[in-house]
Amino acid sequence: MTHAIEVSLKEDIQNLFNSFTTMSGVRIAFYSAEFKELRVGLKSKGSGFCRFLKKVPWFQCACDNSDLRGRTQAQASCRATVYTCHAGLKEAIIPIIIEQELIGYVMIGQIRTGLTLPGKTAAKLRKKHNKKFINTASKLYRNLPYYSGSKLSSLIKIFAVIVDFILSKNLIALKKNIIIDRITSYASAQLNEMITLNDAAELTGKSTSLISKLFQKQYSKSFKKYMLELKLQAAEKMFKTDPFLSIANAADALGFYDQFHFSRIYKKFRGVSPMQFKKRNTN
Repeated sequence: MTHAIEVSLKEDIQNLFNSFTTMSGVRIAFYSAEFKELRVGLKSKGSGFCRFLKKVPWFQCACDNSDLRGRTQAQASCRATVYTCHAGLKEAIIPIIIEQELIGYVMIGQIRTGLTLPGKTAAKLRKKHNKKFINTASKLYRNLPYYSGSKLSSLIKIFAVIVDFILSKNLIALKKNIIIDRITSYASAQLNEMITLNDAAELTGKSTSLISKLFQKQYSKSFKKYMLELKLQAAEKMFKTDPFLSIANAADALGFYDQFHFSRIYKKFRGVSPMQFKKRNTN
């Protein structure tokens, strides 16, 4: 099952992005893991050059493929990736990884490194478009922010520092812990199973030590205690719903070895036996 990753973006991110674009003239944006644009500096809709060419279906498709290759490379390397898009523009993308999960990307781009439309790009356009179209594209290209050599390297370093700052200040946060949510959702749906730490690790693809730390941090209790608590709460709900439900049947439905195992665990956690709980709550 695919779990959508919900993130919280603080307003300071928008302020940072606005300042970066104002200072550099370069577009900067935050994208979700599915590459949906969530924040962009100065709410820019993109350069006139790119908007003009994206009206052409083949160009839009080539643009999407170029971005996909960049994202794939960045995700594989887990660091800033600089690449040249199909139109000859420079792009830089940094994957945002929190709690070992990819939650999105920060990207800058639409940067020209030459004074005139790149030869390969011009050649592609000449094959399918007239001179007027080429002249318009060339004019719009010259309006793009220009960075080359050491200036381009410095710009990318500043970009990386901004992303590091955003992460260090927790300006991007998960609305809920993805790993824990995946485990607890599964456990709640499979109350008849005794889910172990190894089961949880296999379910999420994470280490048992990481999962233990996350549960301790989130709930101030061990993974095992949380899972048992989930079952005890379910048992209490079952007893209240069906006063005639036997302790043996409840134990079986919740994956305990037998009613004695269930009763021992219940009394250890609650200080009373399941039978005492039933008597108190069925009158």
